[in-house]
Amino acid sequence: MKTLSINALLPSMLQEFSGLAVNPKAVPTEEQIVRLTTLKMGAANSALAAELGISAIGAAIGICADELGELHTGNLGWLLEMLGDLSGSARHIEHEAIHYLRMAKTGQ
Repeated sequence: MKTLSINALLPSMLQEFSGLAVNPKAVPTEEQIVRLTTLKMGAANSALAAELGISAIGAAIGICADELGELHTGNLGWLLEMLGDLSGSARHIEHEAIHYLRMAKTGQ
């Protein structure tokens, strides 16, 4: 069985906007524009929070690495991996939303 990450909870841009993905001349509907705008802002905010968290964890590890036990160091590593995956996925959603929103502007 494949281990699922938090990314499994994120929307699939290709599935949700397949009509836009396969047709470069398609124009998003008003409802899609609202959804894309929400996704873009939410993804940007989530990615920023994850990136700030990665930075803070890196600083904390740098300052007190010799005081951390092996278990805590390992857990911090897993947390950094998850935050990096989440940030990457959120940035992907953000960029896809921007792309589809541009289709709305050029189609008008």
